Amino acid sequence: MQEAIKKTSYCLIIIGMTVLTYQGSFRTLVKGRKYIETIGRANSIKTVQQFEENLRDVLDYPAPVSDDEIVKFIGGDVINLVAKPGQSEEIGRELIRFVESYSDQKDVLHILNLGRAYHYLWVNHKNPEDYKSAEKYYEKILVIAPKLPPVLYGMIDLYRVAGDREKTKEYAEKTLMYWPKDARLIDILKKIKNGQPLL
Repeated sequence: MQEAIKKTSYCLIIIGMTVLTYQGSFRTLVKGRKYIETIGRANSIKTVQQFEENLRDVLDYPAPVSDDEIVKFIGGDVINLVAKPGQSEEIGRELIRFVESYSDQKDVLHILNLGRAYHYLWVNHKNPEDYKSAEKYYEKILVIAPKLPPVLYGMIDLYRVAGDREKTKEYAEKTLMYWPKDARLIDILKKIKNGQPLL
């Protein structure tokens, strides 16, 4: 009886390890390959719909271990597209909304990508809603990670470009506490003190 229980336990362990390997490694490998294939097809894409269809193949493929990473990569791709000079505001907004629908609202890098994407969209097109969205996402991250440099510098840049000298000063001083030798921050604060333009 004891021997039968041992054999059953070993079989269950082997089956469990096989399932974990399949879920954790094989599916992740397949998803990674799918992402690389989508990059290869990127030059032939002409519409937002084609862009979304191309990426859905990757994003909808179930691979729990790599889901977050793929969304981060795609978020970075969307930032690059939105930041591109001359990019249509409508296309930029559609791309952001697409990646937003796959983003984990508790993952700092997902939220950062969304904040940066809206930030660039606002810089290029000056829609106040995009400014609010960028600010909202940055503030959300600051609650989770108050010292994260890309967020602090993102807030400074957002407020600097908007001409909000008080907020720029507030975040530049806060950031300078963590990096007291940052020449760029020192220069921004000096310009604010002397009443000089920030752009």
